[in-house]
Amino acid sequence: MKKILSSLILTLVMSLVLLSPALADQSLTLKNGFNFISFNQSLSLTAAQFKQLNASIEDVYLYSPASGSFLSAGEGTLSNLSAGKGYIVKSSSASNITVTVPGSALGQIGNITLKAGFNLAGFSKMPETVKFSELMARYSKISGMYKWSPAAGTFLQVVRNPSTGVVEQLEGYDPVMAAAESYFINMSEEQPLNYDGSSIIVGTAPQAQKIIFTSNRSSSGNAEIYSMNLDGSAQTKISNHDFKLYSPAVSPDGSKIAYVGEIGSGYDIYVMNIDGSNYKKLTSDNQSSWPSWSPDGSKIAYVRSQEIWTMNADGSNQDKLNVNMSSGIYGLGSPCWSPDGSKISVTGFFSSSSNIYAINLTALTMTQITFNTGMNIGAAWSPDGSKLVFCSDMSSNPLETGFKVYSTTAAGFNLTPLTTAFTSRHTAKYSWSADGKKILFSEARPGDSNYIQIYIMNSDGSNAVRLTDPSAKDNDSPCFVPLAK
Repeated sequence: MKKILSSLILTLVMSLVLLSPALADQSLTLKNGFNFISFNQSLSLTAAQFKQLNASIEDVYLYSPASGSFLSAGEGTLSNLSAGKGYIVKSSSASNITVTVPGSALGQIGNITLKAGFNLAGFSKMPETVKFSELMARYSKISGMYKWSPAAGTFLQVVRNPSTGVVEQLEGYDPVMAAAESYFINMSEEQPLNYDGSSIIVGTAPQAQKIIFTSNRSSSGNAEIYSMNLDGSAQTKISNHDFKLYSPAVSPDGSKIAYVGEIGSGYDIYVMNIDGSNYKKLTSDNQSSWPSWSPDGSKIAYVRSQEIWTMNADGSNQDKLNVNMSSGIYGLGSPCWSPDGSKISVTGFFSSSSNIYAINLTALTMTQITFNTGMNIGAAWSPDGSKLVFCSDMSSNPLETGFKVYSTTAAGFNLTPLTTAFTSRHTAKYSWSADGKKILFSEARPGDSNYIQIYIMNSDGSNAVRLTDPSAKDNDSPCFVPLAK
């Protein structure tokens, strides 16, 4: 990658640009060598006129992604200058020089086209404080971002691993973007860039994160499915059934919800669009519950008569997993598909206790993960598959009753309590954010009027915040809606 960039800019060396806060004329301090800049005002001079501002300005360059080469004021291939573009100014002065660039106050820039491949993008203004990695996490079409470091004599590179999609800092630095600077941006496909608003947008604006959950707040008392924003705002009912709904699970692409419907004494699995439309019944045995999507969205695992079954996402090919169960287990529950699709975590129930297991989907064997004498229920995998979160009533103090939330590694090590107080009312269903930093859970805490409420906390258990109102009765079974890529 360094060779590619070096060939693009030949022997250019970039230095930092110091800008005054003027609203019209722009004061530039140019160092010896090459300075990568963007203009922060509407210009009233040409590239040739800019060269004439100081005898030490040897040339001004603009990178053309279409031709893969540079346009030059000195060669006559670059004539006009404008805001919203990235330029390279070459100074021959051994010491810093300052030039004043005349112009008028900057208005709307509009969309800037980023071509597939490398672009030298100029940022005439900066609407937010954001690092390279943070911008790349929002927009999967950005393959890499690059800033030259004169001190290190190399590019600071933040790139997306082509195999895993993980954003990596190759030099251990994550530059903060700034106004009037320019950076190389490598795009996997052509996309518009816009920073006229309150944030930098590449392509389309990032979606607002949503949470799906159930609540029995309606006048009928039936639990229905609702959505809300990540901060608990905009709570909106999206289902419209005349029976109770439980255990919603959102498909990996965020387009559908699988859930359980209770009619009389029977339970079956349904699916509907994320907006509540076009619902369909998938099972008809009156004994099916707890749906979990496979990572590719093609299948759903679920519980039928205390056994684990799978079916296609449209309800076809319903098959029982003939698992070689560990001795003493009389039933299985709460399936959750692992992120790599190779395993399904389950709760194995004994006569007076339960533990968490992982079913190998190739061998159909079970590996025990927790080894506690109490009840351990409802494990959910972290996005990287390294951890599980679950609830347990384990306690060495006989006066302590109820459940806490715990995490453990996928191998069953480093058992860690994430909540501090035991609670008798809870929902054994958890959801991790896509970056693994947040966990959703639901339980009744002091001040919740003995109603189950939805909380969000950091993955280490810190900073738990309640998202729902106890006056709205029970709110539970939360899950993040995956953002479309």
